[in-house]
Amino acid sequence: MLEHKKSALISALFQHHSKAQLERNFRKISFTKETVMPVFAPGVPTIALSNHMSWWDLMLALYLTRYVFKKPCYGVMAEEELRRYGIFRYVGLYGVDRGSVYDAKLFLDYTEKLLEGTENMVWIFPQGDIVSPEVLPMQFKSGFAHVAARVKRVQLLKMAACYDFWNESKPEITIDIMPLETAEVQAKASAIDAMTERVAGEMSARLRAVRRIVHEKRHDDLTPIYVHDEGTHPVYDAYRRIKSVLTGQKFRKAHGTQ
Repeated sequence: MLEHKKSALISALFQHHSKAQLERNFRKISFTKETVMPVFAPGVPTIALSNHMSWWDLMLALYLTRYVFKKPCYGVMAEEELRRYGIFRYVGLYGVDRGSVYDAKLFLDYTEKLLEGTENMVWIFPQGDIVSPEVLPMQFKSGFAHVAARVKRVQLLKMAACYDFWNESKPEITIDIMPLETAEVQAKASAIDAMTERVAGEMSARLRAVRRIVHEKRHDDLTPIYVHDEGTHPVYDAYRRIKSVLTGQKFRKAHGTQ
């Protein structure tokens, strides 16, 4: 297992970089109106869970943690990937050999120490690999439930996210946050399996709902937190602007209706 080497300075710089990259590459970032924004209990750690569909997921987690949730955060990554991208150790990521039983125990011990008695947030993508959001219901590894069983009191933040194109040349991110849950799970195999299955089912249902919003382009069901009013081409946009002035119509740079 690779331990993190978190640096406050590098973390802040990289989280700012994540924000810049998301806003450069995505037209809009929105929460569903079903989202319940978390109110974190003071002195209680959080396990943040999300579906895993892209390498953008890490950028999104860093962005949300700093600019929305405002929590100190860490995250789990496959050891082989963390060896390739060592910079992430300085952001707070630690690596686990997914094929090692010994590393699985180290992961539980290490994560428990990161959480117990703190207000830290640890991001876990319980699918274990990048999986298309088309694959439903989601299948989860039980690591997060084992951690929850070890920590005296921990909050679960459950999130479903989808990246897709709407009306513009850049994609949009749609996010749904489920009500914050205080985890209570016994350190028994049956209880851990039941929690894993329950949470996977709940998050799969929310991801289905998010995908329906996206497929049906239900703009009214979203609350944007970032919007880039993207046009088509500078020359053509200039022509459209002049035409709108001459015809008395309101000029909208964006191609779509929202």
